[in-house]
Amino acid sequence: MKAYKYCSIEHAIDNLVKHRIKISEYQDMNDPFELRGAVPSMPEFYAVFLDVITSLGVLCFSMTDSEPLLWSHYAEKHRGCCIGFEIDESVNTEKTIPVDKPKELFVNETRLEKFVLEAVKSGRFPIVEGDPELEKLSSDSEFDDITKAIMFSKYQRWSYEEEIRVMLKLIPEQKDGNLYFAEFDRLKPVEVLLGARCTDADEERLRDAVNSYDPALPIVRTTLAVNEFRIIRRNKR
Repeated sequence: MKAYKYCSIEHAIDNLVKHRIKISEYQDMNDPFELRGAVPSMPEFYAVFLDVITSLGVLCFSMTDSEPLLWSHYAEKHRGCCIGFEIDESVNTEKTIPVDKPKELFVNETRLEKFVLEAVKSGRFPIVEGDPELEKLSSDSEFDDITKAIMFSKYQRWSYEEEIRVMLKLIPEQKDGNLYFAEFDRLKPVEVLLGARCTDADEERLRDAVNSYDPALPIVRTTLAVNEFRIIRRNKR
């Protein structure tokens, strides 16, 4: 699967040289309504869910390289770039779910309430990742459907991003300073697209990074389409 990561020139060079990509944490994502696109009917479920989600991170990609707003918002107002990745088919990707208002989700209260009460009684609350009873519950298809709805539902105005996500468990080995990074591994960079306003000097700065790959990653200039609001490829260099 082909997907794109928009970023600044600085971040692109760092990512390409170190063969890694930043993992986003939900509390730091740019949409304050993350995790609010779907609302469980039982508040206790949300408490359990938030305990689990703090141990997870997200890799965010777009399925398009031609949306002007993406270049404006995430690639330094078209002065940055966009790295094209080939994502291995073994990687589990999920599309975000557009909603026009928060959707209420029915939760099996009897089953979940029993789980929460037993956790509190035995001193296992807040629930932590790896809890055997939680593992048993989370393997249930109903639980899985509800958690996916919460994690991937977004206000429909974000649909222009054509976003796909890869969920990852955060582990200490991924941390560099205050941030987490994932090795490219099953994410293979295959090209770098330059914004329509990217300078020749920044292109030269990128060249050492792309030339470190074998074969070297192609650099593709973009420009503005003439008769439509779209970014198009100009040529490979």
